[in-house]
Amino acid sequence: MKRAAAWLAVFLMIWAGPARAAAVTAETVLQDMLAAWQEPSAEAAERLDRDVETLNEPVLRSVAEYWKQAFLSDDYPLYYFRTDRPNWEIPDPSKHAFIVLGYRLLNGEMSRELKGRCLAAAEAAKAWPGALVIVTGGASGTDNPERKTEAALMADYLVRRCRLPKSTIRQDPKAMSTVQNVLNSFRILREEGIETLTVVTSGYHMRWAMALFTAAAAWYREQGIPFRIIGNWCYDTRPPKGYDRINARKAVSQLKALLITGKDALFPEKTSP
Repeated sequence: MKRAAAWLAVFLMIWAGPARAAAVTAETVLQDMLAAWQEPSAEAAERLDRDVETLNEPVLRSVAEYWKQAFLSDDYPLYYFRTDRPNWEIPDPSKHAFIVLGYRLLNGEMSRELKGRCLAAAEAAKAWPGALVIVTGGASGTDNPERKTEAALMADYLVRRCRLPKSTIRQDPKAMSTVQNVLNSFRILREEGIETLTVVTSGYHMRWAMALFTAAAAWYREQGIPFRIIGNWCYDTRPPKGYDRINARKAVSQLKALLITGKDALFPEKTSP
């Protein structure tokens, strides 16, 4: 906790621009992102641009640019399983991964929604043979005495039901939030030498999940590690009550958590004593 607090203090000092060092911080940018979504206007968008320009920080710049496309525009494309034909350009499937985000288990078993995400991922993986499929999700649900994990059940479903080769699947059985989905998935991506990725989740979850993946990918590029998000692939389902209304708030809250702990978690070798 002390390390996270110290890092955040350094983060805010370094990322504050000289012209408005006392006024503009990383949190300012996040607040302005949310304000521009809550009350869209040209002035709100311009204020966000000014803050990003003042900080001149590549990760926040990437996140803000994504935010304008996904949350402040009506033209952001979401691609849906069984409805769309994705036109992704995947240069080398052997260096690509489809990352399937988990969903809360019901009595220790997969929900229809989680199976749908797996079916969507399987269709994409079969279209690009050689790509990895990363399943991420821990032991969730209140009635799960055997502590089954989303990742293990998803991997079994992809092999048994979807007929994907077991050798193409990697598991993260520890993530208990979207932030942890991102951090743990990126560690696997780095270990496997993956350079491009596609995120697979439910449509209502995609925008905020992609905001987090955008931040992590930008951190990797800062370290000279090539990472590019090719696209999104959505399972279409009715969102849990209220999720469609809190989508942007969730994104900003989780982005804040990622900015505090993410860099240390992604690159522990750079912070080890």
